[in-house]
Amino acid sequence: MATNIVTDQAGHLDERWRRLIETVRRGMAADDGLRYLAHFTDGIYNFGMGPVPVPDEERDGAQGEFERYRRIGRRLNEVAETADSWLRPLDSGELIRLVFASERGAILHFGVRPHEYLVGVARGADRIETADRQLAKISEDVRALLALGPKNPGGYQPLPDRLDAPARSELRVVGADESGRAFAELHRRHVSHTDLHYLATYVGDRLVSEVDAFDDPGVDEFFIGATPDSRRSRYADIVRRVNVLARRLGFQMRALLDGNLTRIVLDVEQGALYYRVLPDDVVMLGVTLDQRMVWEAEQRMNKVIAEQFGGDRP
Repeated sequence: MATNIVTDQAGHLDERWRRLIETVRRGMAADDGLRYLAHFTDGIYNFGMGPVPVPDEERDGAQGEFERYRRIGRRLNEVAETADSWLRPLDSGELIRLVFASERGAILHFGVRPHEYLVGVARGADRIETADRQLAKISEDVRALLALGPKNPGGYQPLPDRLDAPARSELRVVGADESGRAFAELHRRHVSHTDLHYLATYVGDRLVSEVDAFDDPGVDEFFIGATPDSRRSRYADIVRRVNVLARRLGFQMRALLDGNLTRIVLDVEQGALYYRVLPDDVVMLGVTLDQRMVWEAEQRMNKVIAEQFGGDRP
C-alpha cells in the first residue's frame, strides 16, 4: 500500500470535486504500482497525486518529476483522440485505455468518459502490470461514482490468473517469403478463436506474415458489422500510423519510461490491439476481439515473442 500521498489540485476546482478526488485517492492508496496519477478534462489538468518522499530534501525532486508527468499527460489528450479516430472504423467501440511502455516503465491513459481521462505512471518492470490493474480499478470506481457502467479496461475482471492452451481453430495463414513463413508457422500454434484472434509481423512497413481466426465460426458475432477483410486492411493502415506515432513519442517519452518505447496497447470497448517493437526492425501487431480476453491475449502474444526472440519480454 502507498503511504504519504500528496494531492495537488488546480485553482478552478471547488467543493463539488471532493468525492471524485477522494475516490481516486483511495484507489491510489490501495496499492503501490502507480508512481503518479493525474486527472484531466480536454487536456486541462484538474488534480494529481503521488507518494512523496518523507525526507524534505527529496521532495523538490519529486515535485519536479510530477510536473514532467503532468506535461505529458496534457499531450496525451490529443494522442488518444487521434488514435480513437483510427480505430472507430473497426466497429469495436471507443478507445478506453492506452499503454505506452518500455521494459522498465509505462505511461497509462484511461478514458473515464468522453474528454475526461486519467493518466498514470509506473516506474520499474515489476510495477507495470500492478499499476495497470490499479488504474483499471480506479477508473471503474470513478465511473461507478458517476453512475456509469463498467467497461473492464485491460480485461482484468474477472481477475485472470492463468493462460489455458489455445483452442483448435480454423485459421488463415499467410507468409510472404521464407522468413514470413517461419513467423507464420510459429504463430499458428498460438492464434485461436478464444483469445489471440490475429497476429501479424512486419519488417519495416512490409507485411511478412499474418495469421488470424476470423473465419472460425467461434468469432462470427464479431463480424456482424466489419468484415474479416476490412479488419485486415484496417490493421495494416493502423500499423503504418502507429509506426510514426511510436517514433515521435518514443523520443519524447524515453526519459519518463527509463528506456525505449517498445509496447503500445490500444484497448477499445470490444477487444484490444497490441503493438510491439522487436529486434531486427520487426514489429508485431496482435489483436483480440473479446474484451474479456484482453489480458489473456497479450500473455499469449508475450509467449510468441519469447519463443521467437528469446527472453521474458513484458
